[in-house]
Amino acid sequence: MPLRSIALLAGLIPLFSVHAVYLISAIFEHVSWCVPYFEGCTSISKAGRHSPANYVFRATMIPWAVVLMIYWTLVCEWLIAMGDKKGLVNRAILYLGIIAAIFLILYATALGAEGQIYRLLRRYGVIIFFAFTYLA
Repeated sequence: MPLRSIALLAGLIPLFSVHAVYLISAIFEHVSWCVPYFEGCTSISKAGRHSPANYVFRATMIPWAVVLMIYWTLVCEWLIAMGDKKGLVNRAILYLGIIAAIFLILYATALGAEGQIYRLLRRYGVIIFFAFTYLA
């Protein structure tokens, strides 16, 4: 699959997921009806904590993490094809991207579970996911 298709998929999966999870959570009254983009009334994490939204969140975020791993691998191959002879930059991008995706899986798996250890896993999962994705 070409890089453009994977990049498009990597953008559309979370877009669909976040909106679906919010709507499901609002329908089941786990979050209030509002416009989160403007009002800041809820977060993705809060919307994805309760069933059945939690199942949709996991069912989309974990495959999205796999798509991100494929995306970063293809970016690495593209950089090599563009002439990155040393490979230092593309290896750093690949490793940071894959580690970020692994921590997204950790976060998605821990979301909705109660307890101090799960709170810690969620916190590290989301922080490392966003930080390493930014660095990649």
